[in-house]
Amino acid sequence: MSATTMPTPDEPDRSTSSTDIGAAGNVVICAGIIIAIPIYALSTGMQGADLIIAGGALVMGIALEIGFIRTLMARRRRRQGTPQPSEKPRD
Repeated sequence: MSATTMPTPDEPDRSTSSTDIGAAGNVVICAGIIIAIPIYALSTGMQGADLIIAGGALVMGIALEIGFIRTLMARRRRRQGTPQPSEKPRD
């Protein structure tokens, strides 16, 4: 797939992790970052603009974590054959 074309149905989507292990790794790494940001900010005595930047990074980390968890849960549901929340149950 080149940079100017859209992926075809046969090509994998490279925007998400390609394995369950990769998706779980994203969740774990992001959780570590979310925990580390406030610890670093409090232990170094950040003030002013630095504290605002750390707060913004924390909010972005939480948003990423939510996205990673949703991706991981969707991958597991697909693997188990459970319908997605947006899909209607099959009769």
